Amino acid sequence: MVCIFSLSSLAEREDRESSYEAPRFDTWLARAKLLYGIWKTESGDEVLFDRQYRPRWRRTPDGIVTAADPGEWIDNIVQESWFYTDSASLLVRKRINADIAAEWRLQ
Repeated sequence: MVCIFSLSSLAEREDRESSYEAPRFDTWLARAKLLYGIWKTESGDEVLFDRQYRPRWRRTPDGIVTAADPGEWIDNIVQESWFYTDSASLLVRKRINADIAAEWRLQ
């Protein structure tokens, strides 16, 4: 089976889903870079991840925040939560990300 992935098809899909935002491709890229959810691990660590489920930031139980390795595999996840649904506008997603950055004291 051969699958073809096209960024232009993703941009076209984005056009159909939210025609009030422009430009489409830039919107898709902006959404891909935002934080999407959080994992809580057995050890008590919290890990923020992006839309591609890559770890971005880690916070230990004592509150120390460090950048996560995007290629790292996170073991022992006991809880997974998402910050928004796919129907949320880019503006809402950015506001949520700003709130998270403030709470976690991210640069």
